Order: sequence, then structure tokens, then C-alpha cells
Amino acid sequence: MKLFIYSLLITITWFPVSTAMGKSPLSAYVTDLTSADIVYNWSTNSTELKCLCFKPNSSEMSKLVVYRQVKGKMKRIFVAETGGFPFSIQNVNGNIVTVWETATGYLIYTFGYQNGMVIEYFHDGSYIQPEFAYLGSSQNRSIIVSKFDWVVDPKTNDRTRVPISANIYTWAGKSYTKHEVVQWEKRLKSPGGN
Repeated sequence: MKLFIYSLLITITWFPVSTAMGKSPLSAYVTDLTSADIVYNWSTNSTELKCLCFKPNSSEMSKLVVYRQVKGKMKRIFVAETGGFPFSIQNVNGNIVTVWETATGYLIYTFGYQNGMVIEYFHDGSYIQPEFAYLGSSQNRSIIVSKFDWVVDPKTNDRTRVPISANIYTWAGKSYTKHEVVQWEKRLKSPGGN
């Protein structure tokens, strides 16, 4: 029993001693990595990126931070501040789609990596999460963002929020094409909602 307690004490004191012996302090990347709410590995054609999403705090908005390895070190190459709380991040057509939850719905931000830089393709919002679908003969998934409006029942005078239309974003090789105001019922028909 005494041996176990003694070895536990050595283990507990080992880390402060090694830090005191001149080990370098934690890098900004390691600090960010350990405090991120979502961590996502983003593989582009030839580059591996690390995406970190953070909830807002008392002094900062929510944010997406992207790191890339440069000469053996992780370098912060992009920061985007958003509203809401990080909800999800995923790869769609080699790009990343981040979804942020707000009090009234979701914010959708889409980013790509071109010429060594992260760029924002588009952002949109909806009362519900976006949909992803292969439309028509396309080999790429489209991003569908539903738009809602209030409808009043003429018999009861009750108001209900219902989907009316959708914005459909189709990947065109280097950017997205937006097809505006597609009737919601036709959103899964083809790239233009026809």
C-alpha cells in the first residue's frame, strides 16, 4: 500500500518538474486544440488542414480557426468569427460546411482552400439545418438551405412557420452557383429545382 501511494506522488510531481527543466511552453496550436469545441481534419487535394470551432465567451464571438503545417509547425492561416454556437462541420465536395446554432435557427458558412488560402464561398441561414443531396446528374452534393415564412390558417387565425422556398448551391468546380427562390417542394428535383 505504501509503495502505491509513493509512486502516485512521483507521477503527480513528474510533470511540473519536467516543465521547470526548460521544456518549451505549449504552442498556440496545442492551446487551441485542447480548448476547441469541435476539431475536424480537412483533407484538400494536397494539403491537410486542422479546423477548430470555438463557442463564444465573454470577450470573443464564436470562431472557426484553420491551421496548416508549415516547416514542421502548425501555423494559424485563417480565422472567421460568426454568431451562434458551433453545431457541425463536414466536408462537402472537398470544401467545408460549418453550421452554427442560434436562438432562431442555423447559420451556414462554406469555405474552400485555393492557392494556399482559405476562402469563404457563401453564408446563409435557415430555421432548420441545411440538407445535402445529389441532384440531377451531378457528381457533387448540392447544399440546400430552406427558407421559412409565417402562414396564417384562415379558419383558426393560428400562425405557423413553414418552409416556402429554398436556396440551392451547386458546386461548379471552383465556386458555388446559387439558384435562388426555388419552391420548397421542388428543391430535390434537379440542380435548379426544375
